[in-house]
Amino acid sequence: MAVVRRFTALVFESFPVQALVTLVMYGLSAVPIGVCLLPSALVLHAAARALLVAPAASMGLTVRLLLFCLCAAASLYLYFITGTLVMGSLIRLISLGIRPGRYPVRSVTTAR
Repeated sequence: MAVVRRFTALVFESFPVQALVTLVMYGLSAVPIGVCLLPSALVLHAAARALLVAPAASMGLTVRLLLFCLCAAASLYLYFITGTLVMGSLIRLISLGIRPGRYPVRSVTTAR
């Protein structure tokens, strides 16, 4: 327990350590955001491929742009829905075992 207290004191009182921990957390946060973006990227990729092939070239430019914009809007909503599901699941998993109550600011429970 003393090791945990020393570590949390080091993190909360040292700017370089705070900066390093922040960068690590940004890196870890990029993973679920990337997972949430994947379905949207697939929709946009499929839309771009479908609208750039030869048969689609017979459609007017305005129609092709309109269809692509509709797919872009759909992919945005897909990102929001996927983000809600993924982030909600991760928060639920991370908070397993934490009981309601008050915890000190400098604790592992607060960091979780």
